[in-house]
Amino acid sequence: MTENTDPEEILCARRARQGTTCCQNTRIFLTRGDMDRIAATGRRDFHELVPMAWPNTSAEDLDPAWRRTFASGVRRVLRRRPGGDCIFLGPDGCDLELSERPLLCRLYPFDYDGNGIKGIHAHYCPSPENENAPLLLALLRMNRTEAEAWRALFYREIIAEFPPEG
Repeated sequence: MTENTDPEEILCARRARQGTTCCQNTRIFLTRGDMDRIAATGRRDFHELVPMAWPNTSAEDLDPAWRRTFASGVRRVLRRRPGGDCIFLGPDGCDLELSERPLLCRLYPFDYDGNGIKGIHAHYCPSPENENAPLLLALLRMNRTEAEAWRALFYREIIAEFPPEG
């Protein structure tokens, strides 16, 4: 296969052909809002419940809202194809329109918590471009303002589903 070097092609599509995207190595947690947005497209059977251990960090290192999503030990995630690819990963990247994608997918490669966007997290987007955050965001066609709105929506959705005790 010839490598597409089209400068207009989104970085994720190029990386997906190389097998190095979050679409191939990450379990994507779905909020109820994500479920509703994807189901509204007519798609079915796109999620599953999987046993989920604590991430490779201590519970105290996670912000409280995110920590509550792990409490049951089971999480609702996007299905994967045999081999590990996300069911929505196509030859040109994600088959979902941006407004239909899970909020976590929209937030990659940002590092964030309940208080806001912290920056780019290199672990989330393995790419030589992540050395230069403005270039990476341009290649991903993302901006921090949109990401902050998605982050705020994500936290509203997980807090509604997993409210604090008391």
